[in-house]
Amino acid sequence: MAKQQRSLVGDETGCSGILVVGHHEAIPKMFGPFARRVRLRFLPGAVSTEPYASLGEVVHWHQFQSALHLLRKLRVRRIVFFELETLNQVALNAVARDAGITTVFCDHGIQDMQISQQVQRLGLGHAPTATPLLTRLVHARRRLLPAVGDRLFFVRSLLMAKRELAGFLRRYRDVRMASTIFDTYERIHEAHLYPTEYLCISARNYEFHRTMNHGWSDARVSYFGLPEFDELSGAAAERDPHAVLYVDQPYCHQQKYGWTPENKLAFLAQIARAVTERGFALLARPHPREGDFWKAHKVEIEALGIAVVADTDRLRAMRSAGVVLGFNSTLLLPLAASEDVAVFCLHMHPDPRFAPSPMFVDAGVAHWVHTDDDLVEALAPGNLHLTREEQNRHKATFIREWMYAFDGRCGERFEGLVLGTTP
Repeated sequence: MAKQQRSLVGDETGCSGILVVGHHEAIPKMFGPFARRVRLRFLPGAVSTEPYASLGEVVHWHQFQSALHLLRKLRVRRIVFFELETLNQVALNAVARDAGITTVFCDHGIQDMQISQQVQRLGLGHAPTATPLLTRLVHARRRLLPAVGDRLFFVRSLLMAKRELAGFLRRYRDVRMASTIFDTYERIHEAHLYPTEYLCISARNYEFHRTMNHGWSDARVSYFGLPEFDELSGAAAERDPHAVLYVDQPYCHQQKYGWTPENKLAFLAQIARAVTERGFALLARPHPREGDFWKAHKVEIEALGIAVVADTDRLRAMRSAGVVLGFNSTLLLPLAASEDVAVFCLHMHPDPRFAPSPMFVDAGVAHWVHTDDDLVEALAPGNLHLTREEQNRHKATFIREWMYAFDGRCGERFEGLVLGTTP
């Protein structure tokens, strides 16, 4: 077995052979700064490969017969998982661990236990997206052979695994196919399921994984913060006290929590009325996955007096806004951490059963807004001044607990941890 492990583990003398598994919008920004200095490969799954092609080689499950074949072919020395729940992902993690290869789970975005428990309890979440039949047929035809290859990857990985490992993969398959990922973690507590290292944004995020995923506390844990917001740290912000930034979420695209294009447009009209009534200017930062909505309703949104923030202007808008509105986007973290920025969380989901995340409010760096009239009252000059003073008192603790650090060095820490050069 030792001989087989040496043949699978990549060259340890250089920082090469790193495979990144899973998809997230932040991955290109997180790996971009050091992509030219290391050999990166990306296995994003059934999503567009365009964001990753400029950073390294993109590979797919169907290109490999099994997890063992993938490891022999790519000779990876570290695997970084941004997702670790599908059959193929779990099989790759388990086989890599067994071969002595370091597997790392990388945290991304806000992990809120109260939201996850609420979604589980109420059965809320993603509804099937309505897609035209012809589009689905064309997509199905294009994906047919790759999809077969994807499924065969797990089957062959199971068949080629040692007896103990094969038993685990069968158990995981049987439970996962009939359960949510959280239920699966409650029922399976085997070491094969977990990574050898865990990279986390903050201590509060790690609490979520330790509680919900049962057993990750056995892995090595390191914190790095939020590299994508390093540019906002320590910047001499020119705050416009009359600029209000609305941070969007993809709930309409996901058909989540009762959101539809119609009630979202009505919601935007409500907050636009409240903001303009106080003489403020309303900026909106669309979520990347909500692009279709913002394009389809461009004329109506402009008529409401809302200025849409483009990708190229995102950081400038975040530096200048003196007031921020949102739900529980990761984008709220650096804004809530910034001095003299008043943050209001919108308790305004169409589905009344669902309460937005209280994490920002509980941390003292945000206040609730339940209606547009509440927002008008909150933006009154005297109220806004008191809100800023109160929230400023809690920002240092919030940064320490939810962001680890806001010092402009998160990217540096992330690079060292991913490459394994940090002790």
